[in-house]
Amino acid sequence: MASKPRTYQSFFAELKRRHVFKVAAVYGAVTFVVLQVIDLVAPALNLPDVVMTAAVVVAVAAFPVTLVLAWVFDVTPKGVTRTDPAASGELAAIVAQSPGQRWPIGMLAVAGTMALVIGVLWTLQRSGNWGTDGPSATSERAASIAVLPFVNMSPGEENEYFSDGITEEILNALAQVPGLKVAARTSAFQFKGQQLDLRDVGQKLNVATILEGSVQRVGDDVRITAQLIDAETGYHIWSGKYDRQLVDIFAVEDEIARAIADTLRAPLGLEPASQLVRIATEDAEAYELYLQGQATLMERGPSLLRAITLYERALDRDPDFAAAHAGLAEAQALLPWYDLGDWRPSLQAAEESARRALLIDSTSARAHVALANIRRDMWDWTAAGEHYARAVQLAPNDAETKHQYAQYLSVVGRHDEAIEQTDLYLDLNPLSPIMNAGHGRTRMYVGRYDEAIESLRRAIELDPNLGLAHLWLMWCYVITGQYDEAEAAGRMGAGLVGEDPEAYATMVRAVENPDELKEAALAILAASTDATWELSPMGQAKWYVLLGENDLALEALRVLVEPGLGNIAGIQDQDLSPLRDDPRYNDLLERAGLSELPAR
Repeated sequence: MASKPRTYQSFFAELKRRHVFKVAAVYGAVTFVVLQVIDLVAPALNLPDVVMTAAVVVAVAAFPVTLVLAWVFDVTPKGVTRTDPAASGELAAIVAQSPGQRWPIGMLAVAGTMALVIGVLWTLQRSGNWGTDGPSATSERAASIAVLPFVNMSPGEENEYFSDGITEEILNALAQVPGLKVAARTSAFQFKGQQLDLRDVGQKLNVATILEGSVQRVGDDVRITAQLIDAETGYHIWSGKYDRQLVDIFAVEDEIARAIADTLRAPLGLEPASQLVRIATEDAEAYELYLQGQATLMERGPSLLRAITLYERALDRDPDFAAAHAGLAEAQALLPWYDLGDWRPSLQAAEESARRALLIDSTSARAHVALANIRRDMWDWTAAGEHYARAVQLAPNDAETKHQYAQYLSVVGRHDEAIEQTDLYLDLNPLSPIMNAGHGRTRMYVGRYDEAIESLRRAIELDPNLGLAHLWLMWCYVITGQYDEAEAAGRMGAGLVGEDPEAYATMVRAVENPDELKEAALAILAASTDATWELSPMGQAKWYVLLGENDLALEALRVLVEPGLGNIAGIQDQDLSPLRDDPRYNDLLERAGLSELPAR
């Protein structure tokens, strides 16, 4: 006679008889699939995160209720009825079954329960409501974001400036959030038009979160969609869709920026965000002209003239548009750098525009930077330093502000501070070729050539056509005695900036073999008065020093200083150290107003 089943055996047999195991298996599998579907469709339908939370709560709470109902009730051909008690010997028969008959349904119940648990944890993690509560709060880069270029969904590529402008305005707004690091525009826009693995983007930009979106404009109707992604996992954190009129564009930019700031604030301990975007103008057409000016300004070169026209047209419609005055100042001040205008009239016009911008909005960091650049080029070092410091205070996350400030600090001999600023701006803008080059140039100024070479090589990796990076690399190689490398870099750089590669090769080899080639190099330098870049008076002076012709170097520097304004970057370089004990060199520093500003 078979022995009576033990209590626990009878219990598990009863679970099987009442189909509880089967219900657990089916419930877990179905719930897992449902949660995944909700997670996929929620961003597309712009459902709030509370929907995901509610789905998880219902799934967990309903599980034990479903199991109890399965125990109490049974589904029969007559409908749902209370489960009948087990017949005599029925449970013993189930216990007596072979393992192959008893175990499969139990294993399915365990698998279903595990599927439920995994689905719940997975969903909570993706929605940012479990574990780290969003982006990895323990990560060193947690309080950081990159704003990728919003996709232009408007008819025609001519509207590209509008979507780019909206992106930049949101980026600038987020940069005002205390404690939030925002990747600079130059680096973020490197990914424009690419099929992206956002986790890879996050690693390259060293940010924890990424904002992407699209802009669609038809007439005065604008639709902006945006979503915030955890860059480490690729999971969705927040999304929004905004349908507005063009006249409300500043409000929606502010709304998006504040929504993101509020999403990140609690888990990352950020300060509350107030209004981040000000209403810059009430004139929608003026704002559109301004955005076109912004896009054109980025092109530099001859496009600066068109940018000036666009800013002026915007100001014709709204004379109190401070941002347009600041943009105009920046464009006007750049003209002489591209041989599009004389220094003095260009700087005077730029200063008038910058001061007009500050009169309207004294907190415009961009206007302070523009005025600082102008005063720098007019050799008013004290005023320039004050405006740079104020701009950095107003826009601590702006890489270009730090870039310009670093150049100023190098000119006035505050090299340690300049190097500090280059580290800060490169952290914000790691994929900018020009900023990597500036990072290297600042180290070249103080004789840290190995570090300079590393940064300049990085700049060239990012942009092989960046001629000045090749030429600065040539200097580092020449000074460190790597003449083959110097000749190759000089040839490449010269070709890219429209100069004679053979002339550079001759000068490099003349430094290596002065007895054979010095006279040829001096002849090249004597004929280079009207050339640009490294054969400017500053470039001539450096070559003369390398060739041991200090008198000729001082004469070249005299020509540089003679106008009383303009670009004198490099005048306190380590390269010119052989001149420092010569009274004539110190007299030139005094004429430039630099002797009154000792290095700190």
